[in-house]
Amino acid sequence: MNKNKQSWTGCSTVKGRAMEPALIINIIMGFVLVLVGWFMRVMWDSIKRLQSDMAELERHASETYVRRDDYREDMNEVKAMLRQVVDAVSKKVDR
Repeated sequence: MNKNKQSWTGCSTVKGRAMEPALIINIIMGFVLVLVGWFMRVMWDSIKRLQSDMAELERHASETYVRRDDYREDMNEVKAMLRQVVDAVSKKVDR
């Protein structure tokens, strides 16, 4: 006699007991939910890692790079000083 035979109701049997369709659906849903939970955990960890990387990048950028308005102010000061030097040299050459 075959252990895995189907009864007249269409349910497969395991060791002489019929597996109900609800049990099969519950097992399948359990596997699906485990996979979804694992995927959600992986995504959560990835998002947290990205957030920490972005925070580190913001700290690094603020230490390494100059803001545009600070750069413009500094360049205006340098240009003003350069004009003063050029004017002073021009006055000396004119003498």
